[in-house]
Amino acid sequence: MPESAAASGLDWTDLLLAPAALLTERIVEIADGIWQCRCENRHDTDGFAPCSEAGEIVPPELGPRWDSHTYLCLGCWRMIDADTLEVVGRASQDAINRNLDCSWETV
Repeated sequence: MPESAAASGLDWTDLLLAPAALLTERIVEIADGIWQCRCENRHDTDGFAPCSEAGEIVPPELGPRWDSHTYLCLGCWRMIDADTLEVVGRASQDAINRNLDCSWETV
């Protein structure tokens, strides 16, 4: 049961009707710095790439000048906060189309 639900005294059955804000979606870190998305993507399969708030992949030449902590799962287009591993959204269809038109290095 999510910690916020336990702290509020809710039973797990209450989560069936819970607002989405109560149910935070996260990916998992299976080893130090190795992520696995909910779609089963990992660094050694499709990989992850730094992205903008809209879900557009950030070109590698921006390098250290890019200060966002948002990464994009290249398997399902979920946007992930690198600090908390929380899924913060999904790339828009326009961003996905632009991402597919380019070939960037992934991490």
